[in-house]
Amino acid sequence: MTYLEKGTCRLISRKQNELKSFGLLSAVLAKLPVQNAIIDGEVVCLDAKGRSVVQGIDGEIARLTSARNILTGSNSATHARQNTRKASSRRATKRANRLSPAGRRKLSEMMKKRWAERRKKAAAKTK
Repeated sequence: MTYLEKGTCRLISRKQNELKSFGLLSAVLAKLPVQNAIIDGEVVCLDAKGRSVVQGIDGEIARLTSARNILTGSNSATHARQNTRKASSRRATKRANRLSPAGRRKLSEMMKKRWAERRKKAAAKTK
């Protein structure tokens, strides 16, 4: 979120931290001809053709993490599983964002039922 107040600009992250590393962006936004404003959006890094480079960065991070795990002798299978779970979670979030409110409610109800069934099975096994 961007908060413009009397010629000043504050960039705030999703976790409510003030972002100081975007000084140039903050300075440009502060010059907008408004007294007060709240702007919601995302900062996107584009390549020379105007495409987002986030996927390339994510792939590079995964490659470097894998190389580090090999060099340090870490359990790369564990890290691979964790990275797969994170990627799966991001895909699920993207899918959830495409659903209508009714679709999200239905999905939520289905997941609650599934979790309740799993808890019952786990309780039955411990008896």
